[in-house]
Amino acid sequence: MNNGMEPMPKRSSLRGPLLAALLAVCSTSTTANTTRSEQPTPLPSERFPCAAFTDDATYIDFSIRMELEDKTVPLSVPIQFFEDFWDRRSGYETQAQLFRVEIGSFEPVSRNETSERTRSGVRDWIQFLIADHIPLEDIAHVHMKLSGPFEFGQQLTGEYKRLSAKYGLKELDFPGEKPEYRRPENVFIDENPETGITSVIKCRHQGSSLNPGCQLYFRASALDVKLSFRRTELPNWQKFQADITQFLTCATSSGA
Repeated sequence: MNNGMEPMPKRSSLRGPLLAALLAVCSTSTTANTTRSEQPTPLPSERFPCAAFTDDATYIDFSIRMELEDKTVPLSVPIQFFEDFWDRRSGYETQAQLFRVEIGSFEPVSRNETSERTRSGVRDWIQFLIADHIPLEDIAHVHMKLSGPFEFGQQLTGEYKRLSAKYGLKELDFPGEKPEYRRPENVFIDENPETGITSVIKCRHQGSSLNPGCQLYFRASALDVKLSFRRTELPNWQKFQADITQFLTCATSSGA
């Protein structure tokens, strides 16, 4: 029924130009993010993860409770590395503590700063969790088991092929027939002939998401560490581990 009114324009007449404009904006944004994150962050030859540990610094004294090992590890860390008010007090015991720092400078980065940097396409920070984890060999086994669609209760041998990989790493692969489907991720290890696995890294494949990430598991100063960073930072993994190890050595009473 017309009722003497002009007919409304068809939605399809607006949809084409509007969709094209939106796609152009999204494409530009995605391209910008990709360009910014193609290369790992350049690191200075000399880095000072313990620069904040000065005589006049205000420290927070706390302990990490290692339930699996039935012990506690005392730490003393400058207050600026703690963001939440309940952590900015001495004398508490916890099972885990998260730190977020800028790559290279090792200065603390707040949650708000990470949001602002991410919106700007700058992801020059890493975060690491200190806690009590299962042994590194078991972590590697768990990630390999989770990488394929195995039935509940199915057992895997835990003995995997070691394939040569970049950056001083070895990639784990299945010893026999590979599963038909695997998650888009890699599991890498670093190992010592005498002590066994010293680091485990699980990374999403490049292209599997906008900013695929990695998780690096290792041990430092009697603590277990889980470090998260972008996949493009993988060439820096050894330097990241060395910096965090130095930081925790300064933070622990024993440095063991």
